[in-house]
Amino acid sequence: MFQQFSYKKKFYALAILAILLGATAYKRSFKGTLDAIEFYYHSKKDLNKNDAIAQELFLLKQELMILDNNIGRKTNNPKAVQNQILDFLNKDGKGVLVAKIENVHKSEDDYFFIYSNQISLMGELNDLLEVIYSFERSFPFARIASIRFDVKRDPRTSKKELFNHIIFQNYEKKEQP
Repeated sequence: MFQQFSYKKKFYALAILAILLGATAYKRSFKGTLDAIEFYYHSKKDLNKNDAIAQELFLLKQELMILDNNIGRKTNNPKAVQNQILDFLNKDGKGVLVAKIENVHKSEDDYFFIYSNQISLMGELNDLLEVIYSFERSFPFARIASIRFDVKRDPRTSKKELFNHIIFQNYEKKEQP
C-alpha cells in the first residue's frame, strides 16, 4: 500500500505524524507536568513568605507582651501612686508648691485599667521644668501623659503666677480569662 509513495512523501507524512504526536504528548503530559512544576515553585515561594510573616508576627506578639507587662505593672492601690507622687514632689520639688490635687480617675479598656492622677503645681519655670524632668527620668510608678502651663494673675497682689498641670497615668493589666 505504501509502495506507490516516494520516500520524500513518506518522510513528510512521518514528520507531520511526529509533529501531531508531539503536540498531543505535550498537551496530555508535558503541559500538565510543566504547570505542576511552576505551581510547585510558586507555592514554595509563598510558603517561605508565610513563614517569614509568621515569624515576624510571633516576634511582634512577644514584643507586645513585654510592653504590656511593663506598662501594666500591678499596682496595689491607685491612691498609693498619688501618695508616691506627693512623696517624690516632697523630695525633689524644690521651689515648687502643690496648688491642687484631683481625685484619682479610673477608666478601662479591653486590656488595662487606667488610673489618672492630676496635680497642679505652682512655681518658677526652671523649677517646674526640673520637676517634670525628674518625674520623666526617675519616677517608676506612673508616666506623664499630659503637661500644660498656665499663667494666672493673683487678684489680691496683681502678681502673675505660673501653674503647671500634670496628668500622670499608670496602667494595670487586666487578668485575661
